[in-house]
Amino acid sequence: NTAAPTTIDLQVHATRFAFQEWAGVIRGLTNIAIDSTFETSLKGPVNRLATDLRLTGTGGGITGQLTLDTTVPGWRGAGAVDVDRLNLARWLNREDRPSDISGHVTFDLALELGRRFPRGVYAFQGPHAMYMHYAADNLRARGQLTATEVLIADATATAYGAAVTAADGSIGIDAPFPFRF
Repeated sequence: NTAAPTTIDLQVHATRFAFQEWAGVIRGLTNIAIDSTFETSLKGPVNRLATDLRLTGTGGGITGQLTLDTTVPGWRGAGAVDVDRLNLARWLNREDRPSDISGHVTFDLALELGRRFPRGVYAFQGPHAMYMHYAADNLRARGQLTATEVLIADATATAYGAAVTAADGSIGIDAPFPFRF
């Protein structure tokens, strides 16, 4: 007597979604200070949920496809999304951390929702990225996120009119946000 795995076939269209209002259901939404509209579909078993996402809100826009594993604490996600004018200040509920990021992101991350900073590998390619008023255009970067820092394996960009290349670097996640390039 073998039980079949739980499968989901869910489509959601929300004309208004306030992340913090749902924090009682998904604890990881507590600090996400975003009001949005979104459409999503989730299909498949809970350890391989094929997810299509389209979100537009006060923290920018995100559109793409990913696979979620909701059986692991904090969830795991892998896929690719396009971000449009992403403002991390809203996602982190830290107005002192403004950003304006547009581009294509691929990732394979332990999302750590409600637990800590995501961990895993990423790649970014986009026309513009600004964080805390430091800006770059035509940015390409790849690396890894750890519990304490963003590791940069390599990156190229144009910043303030100059070509920039980084072959190795890191940015600390916690204050005082140390960096090394």
